[in-house]
Amino acid sequence: MAIIMLGFMLGMYKNRRANMVIVATSLVLFGLGTWLARSQTTVQETSYMSAMIPHYSIAILTSELSEIEDVRVCELAVEVIEAQRREIAEMEWLIEDIDQNGTAASAARAAQRPSPSSKDPAPGLPLTSVGALTLWALSQYNTPLGY
Repeated sequence: MAIIMLGFMLGMYKNRRANMVIVATSLVLFGLGTWLARSQTTVQETSYMSAMIPHYSIAILTSELSEIEDVRVCELAVEVIEAQRREIAEMEWLIEDIDQNGTAASAARAAQRPSPSSKDPAPGLPLTSVGALTLWALSQYNTPLGY
């Protein structure tokens, strides 16, 4: 961004050395940011899950607010909502467990602390829109949309 801005305002800055420092600094910061994003070096267990929860929430929101007419797509959207809610609940549980007990670095230690699982779409995370309720009803009764 700094390089683009500098390109548009090049005539304003007459100091060639300062311009070169801005370009070089911008390139270094861009390269560092790209490397960090690609390598995921700064992402560990809880930070990974903390970043995924909003991502999953967007999938839920998109599925809930979609104006879907095809029953098959509607059923798929309901499955997405239910699966994402279960996974969000599991990630929240894991974040809390790791914060309290540390990582389970071996299969034996993980077996001592099994995560809760449920076929329910994560109790405590209610359906939040009329669209989601419609999707749920259609998935339960396989009724046509009536359009």
